[in-house]
Amino acid sequence: MKYRKMVLLLCATCMYSFFMVSCEKTIDFYPGVPKSVAVSSILKLPDTLDASVYQYYNFNSTIGDWYEVSQCCVWSASVDKQIVRAGSGSMKVELRRNDLPNGHRSELGTKPGVQNEDGWYAVSLYFPSSFTSDSIDDCIIQWQSLPDFTFGEQWRSAPLCLGVSNDKFFLDTRTSAKRVNAQGDYSYNRSDLGLVEKNKWSDWVFHIKWSYDNSGILEIWKNKTKLVSRINLPNSFNDANYPYFKVGIYRYDWDKIANNPITSRTVYVDELKIASKAADLQKMSSVIN
Repeated sequence: MKYRKMVLLLCATCMYSFFMVSCEKTIDFYPGVPKSVAVSSILKLPDTLDASVYQYYNFNSTIGDWYEVSQCCVWSASVDKQIVRAGSGSMKVELRRNDLPNGHRSELGTKPGVQNEDGWYAVSLYFPSSFTSDSIDDCIIQWQSLPDFTFGEQWRSAPLCLGVSNDKFFLDTRTSAKRVNAQGDYSYNRSDLGLVEKNKWSDWVFHIKWSYDNSGILEIWKNKTKLVSRINLPNSFNDANYPYFKVGIYRYDWDKIANNPITSRTVYVDELKIASKAADLQKMSSVIN
């Protein structure tokens, strides 16, 4: 009898492990979509990197470990050795219209609930000439907010998104001080951040102190030129956890427009750093060769 109980326990454990590893590594903004089970590993940071940086991806040999993996195929994210900002590689992100299960998303994300209230982010982006102008939005970097499911909240659009539309960068902000809010139940603002230069790297730095009230800070630099300075203004939802970082391509209206001529999107990512509030523009703007 004891042996039988042990066998049943082992079988149940194996079935649970198999399910957890085999489930789709994808996540969406709406209920019913399974979440990634990939777990971030602790990265060995270069000695030359500033001590305030606690996550760093140079993409020299691998795209690294991510908590959230919203991709379908081998081409969704890969190391590229030709178009490089620093070091010996970058991450090439590709999204094709017929990619399944999510034909509108190829993204990687950090673990929810571990970001700082006040922190810095840096990333270099490269848009090839094949990234032609289109009216459908492409969200490239977003900070998504984990809903408070215990209070009945469901997934909502991200409180912060850097995207591209009609060959221009845009910044979307969504904020709400309500303890529980639903999709569309928030204040929304879009800012124009200028033209997208093709076949050329652009270096972005973000300083964010998350807040749903008037104590928030949002500062954005592109190539060390300050584009956004939102001081003492809200920049998030009123959630238990601070928003978490995601990068890739999220073309959220693609499947709603059947006659759109675009069949694929490609963007390159390099020198991705996430740091504490002890960082600054100079520290985040440096690259590791």
